Amino acid sequence: MNFCAMNVVLKRKLKFPIYLLSLSILGLVSCEEEDDSVMTLQSFEILAIGDSRVEGHQTDFVSYRYELWKMLKENNKEIDFLGSRIDERIYPDFQEIPFDINHEGKGGDVVGQTFARIDTLLTNTPEMIGNVALIGLGGNDLIQDVPVDVSVRYLNLMISRLQEANESITIFIEQIAPGTTDYQENNIMGQEDYIRLNNAIAELAILRSTPDSSVITVDMTTILTDEDYADDVHYNESGAQKIANQYFEAMQFLF
Repeated sequence: MNFCAMNVVLKRKLKFPIYLLSLSILGLVSCEEEDDSVMTLQSFEILAIGDSRVEGHQTDFVSYRYELWKMLKENNKEIDFLGSRIDERIYPDFQEIPFDINHEGKGGDVVGQTFARIDTLLTNTPEMIGNVALIGLGGNDLIQDVPVDVSVRYLNLMISRLQEANESITIFIEQIAPGTTDYQENNIMGQEDYIRLNNAIAELAILRSTPDSSVITVDMTTILTDEDYADDVHYNESGAQKIANQYFEAMQFLF
């Protein structure tokens, strides 16, 4: 235990200011140097991967990325969102800092298309890998009747590609939100396949985690109400905030 930490413990547990003063007078430790290391900000380079829910829209619906960025900045984290795509929505500055608008979300993408895009991105620009990846995919696969095992195969390939590029990357993967009640009742997304896909994502995360690279599911399946959607499937501001909250809670073990 270093003496700076001991000072904190003593201040909390003891009422002997003379003893505390003696530690400083004896010069047993220089806390000034320790303070410099404490002030070092934790840094996250985040590759947010997905479809239109990740991309957001200039006017019609909202991505979670802005709200997550604000929460991380509020907790004194250095954040660099990576990606070749640019968010064209106008966002207010936060703490006098403009929002980092890079991402890898693309509306309409099924998982196989996104895998091909990410594979090309990391081949051409390997510095885009970062130390954290957020994956939100699968809704378009369900709408377009892509077999679940095909979607999961490409998710598995994507995780492999990310871990190949950075063997210590932390990957968060969504069990995706279902859409509005009417949307679910009309079975547009295919509810049986929706359940199968989200169960398979949870199993995949367990199988693909390594001692150096955790793969963590983030459960979005029950957190939204109909009031959190801008349309049948995309988030409004309250929905985006709830999705961001889930990611933020999942990331706590990294802090």
